[in-house]
Amino acid sequence: MVINPFQQFDLARDPYWTDVTFDTRNDSLFDGVIENLSAEFERAVAQRSLFRFVRVYVDTSRQLLAKAQGVESLRFILIKALGRLVGTHDFLCRHTRCTLNENRPSLRGWTIDPEMVKAAREQAARMARNGVYLEDVDLSAMPEFKKWLMETVKPVISEYVGSPAIMPWAQIRQADATIHGNGWQSYYSQHPYGYFHYDEYTYSLPTIVYLEDVDEECGPFSFVEGGDKLPQNHVLRAFHQAVGHDLRNNPVEPEARNNIGMLPAAIRGGDLLGALAGPPPFTDREVIQATGKAGQVSLFEGFVLPHAGGHPKTKSRRAMFIAFRYPAKKYADIKASLAQKYMEFALPGDGK
Repeated sequence: MVINPFQQFDLARDPYWTDVTFDTRNDSLFDGVIENLSAEFERAVAQRSLFRFVRVYVDTSRQLLAKAQGVESLRFILIKALGRLVGTHDFLCRHTRCTLNENRPSLRGWTIDPEMVKAAREQAARMARNGVYLEDVDLSAMPEFKKWLMETVKPVISEYVGSPAIMPWAQIRQADATIHGNGWQSYYSQHPYGYFHYDEYTYSLPTIVYLEDVDEECGPFSFVEGGDKLPQNHVLRAFHQAVGHDLRNNPVEPEARNNIGMLPAAIRGGDLLGALAGPPPFTDREVIQATGKAGQVSLFEGFVLPHAGGHPKTKSRRAMFIAFRYPAKKYADIKASLAQKYMEFALPGDGK
């Protein structure tokens, strides 16, 4: 089975989780199930067909519901995980290579003249004066930049995902040490990697444009170099996402930590990697702070690259985030929804 250090959360031995009680009754049962489903999913991707996998997944889910002891929300987790796997399968069968940036580094970067994003810089300054730290920005107000974006960045993304990228959407995000400092404490109270995470969606391919110079004191975008090349166990990831996103378990919150502890060890997880993996996967690798001048542009694959928006120490950070829309994702979402509805019909019980 594929082993990724950012997917192996041994929470029962983690010194930051000593306040949590763990239920181990179903651990061996789920270990075997995850291993078998992982092999089936890899076969489904290789064969570009989901029919056998869905049949095996439904049969396995029925067995789990009959055998597992005291796993709350198991039916809900199984349904949501299948939906995510259907979407991931569609993406993996479309994209043209294993990762966006096959060679080092994990970011693809460009430098533009800051004057190309003058309207966004002025908007960010107004936002700061008015205490606004998140706001959409109209790319049509920057025609030269939008033309550059469509001619330079869009082809890179479209070629990688194997389908069109259209209608870019942009947002200005600001982070300030004084204003936001207290809000970050829960993430950084244990170690400096607490906010590192994976993005939720396979089509997460954000473009970041620095609107002002960003140094270490500004909380630069940070990432684990080479983390996007680590193999993903997509079955584990789907279960972890069902636990974290669909059940809304934020592992920095006490109630959520207790909920996670009651689950079988294999599916205790989520996309907030720093709060689940502890420091070792980060300290064993190169963590890069992407400092840079105004006009620095970075593109990365958020679904597979461990990353974090930095924690400004004494200054602030102003950046524009750009995301494209993908018609193929709409199609994948429909397939995922149909798979979930089929699971709701096929599995005994109802609700969570």
